Amino acid sequence: MKDRFEAIPNPSCRFEIWDNESGEPVVRHGRLLTFASAKSATRIAGFLNGSRSLRRPVPPNGALRTATSACEGVNPMRFWIRNS
Repeated sequence: MKDRFEAIPNPSCRFEIWDNESGEPVVRHGRLLTFASAKSATRIAGFLNGSRSLRRPVPPNGALRTATSACEGVNPMRFWIRNS
């Protein structure tokens, strides 16, 4: 079975991550995932291929625990004034 993501060379002598499922290069936060070396691109493609199996399963009841911030309840202005 072929991996979903692979590193391929592009015409500008860089290597980009290609999504074989969608048939397009991978774009993250509006930027093309491109690397100067084949080693870096291959490492990231391997990470992306492995990350599908690392996803946490959704609990059977569908409820997801919400994360709480360490700064919850802290007045940001108080922190800013004390540290300025």
